[in-house]
Amino acid sequence: MRIAWVWLLATACGAGTEPSSLCRPGFALGPDGHCYPPPPDYPDPVATDVLENLPDCELRDPTGGIDLAGGCVLDACAGDRFADVDALLGGAADCTEIVDSGDVSCTWDTVGGRFGADEGVPRDTARAQWIRVLRPHEGTTDEGLGTRIAPRCFVETLDVPDQVLFSDALGDLLVSQMAWAAYGVTVVDTQDRRGNDLPDGLVDEIFLQGPP
Repeated sequence: MRIAWVWLLATACGAGTEPSSLCRPGFALGPDGHCYPPPPDYPDPVATDVLENLPDCELRDPTGGIDLAGGCVLDACAGDRFADVDALLGGAADCTEIVDSGDVSCTWDTVGGRFGADEGVPRDTARAQWIRVLRPHEGTTDEGLGTRIAPRCFVETLDVPDQVLFSDALGDLLVSQMAWAAYGVTVVDTQDRRGNDLPDGLVDEIFLQGPP
């Protein structure tokens, strides 16, 4: 196809004539012998474009284990003390220091939380700044919202988010994060099923901060 294009330009211009000399500056000669302006500069994609192109929603079976409005998972809620959360989730928390924060991020299988700490050890009285649901957590809300579903499900249930973060991967607009301030809810999709750092259209994590 490229060879045919060059041949057409040569015949349209005539021997020894440069194509650019037939058109005004900034215009290009087409294969039909006419001059055409440069293509328009389309604006960068905006959040509305991204939301309109989200994958279709397929809710999971509702279990009621996640309470978005209350900021709770399995009755462990944002604002609860570490000792209470640890007891509710079975103990044996796996905690990691959050650099330069004085806090730790603790997990119990597929549920996590952030707490104040002393030298990397969470204080029993420290309150959960957020509760996190990690993929592949099996629990869902009463509506069937949870991990491993399309972000569109949250949009259809909670309405348009206040914040949308996305990337453009070879023309595909991929949502990596959406947040709803009124609910204290943030959903994240940053990895595919193989563990690569690329959204795959399924929610990986849900952060719950409880009511504002």
